[in-house]
Amino acid sequence: MKKLTKISGFLLVFATALFFNTYAQAIGNSREINIAGVIIDSKTKQPITGAEILDENSRVIASTDDKGYFFAKLNKPAKGEIDFSFSVKKKGYRSFSQKEHWADQKDPGAIYYFGIRNKWRINDDSFSKMLPVKNDLVSYDTIIDRFKKNGDL
Repeated sequence: MKKLTKISGFLLVFATALFFNTYAQAIGNSREINIAGVIIDSKTKQPITGAEILDENSRVIASTDDKGYFFAKLNKPAKGEIDFSFSVKKKGYRSFSQKEHWADQKDPGAIYYFGIRNKWRINDDSFSKMLPVKNDLVSYDTIIDRFKKNGDL
């Protein structure tokens, strides 16, 4: 019985060590990218509440608030170029997809300004604007200020 207890204890310690080692490697091999933005109606320029932002696997990663603001975190490999895509969906509007390919960088982040088209309006176009920022500069106020300075608002 003592031998079985020792083996069980050893296996528990080994499994715990293996888990923490794997977890530490996973954390060390990834980087977090913050993306945030404002989504508006492309014609009226009014914020769109409740639009969903989906990752490349069609998982909802964020949704917009009453100002049209969203914030999402993406985990990507720690080294190398950064590829990702996401889409914006809202009932009554045409879906909008965005693909990104960035160079390898240390503290990547981006802010977006999207205008999506009401699906019943034929002559309107959707649009997107992106500005690279450091990961911590993704608040609603920062987005509005940066796009105003850029001449987009």
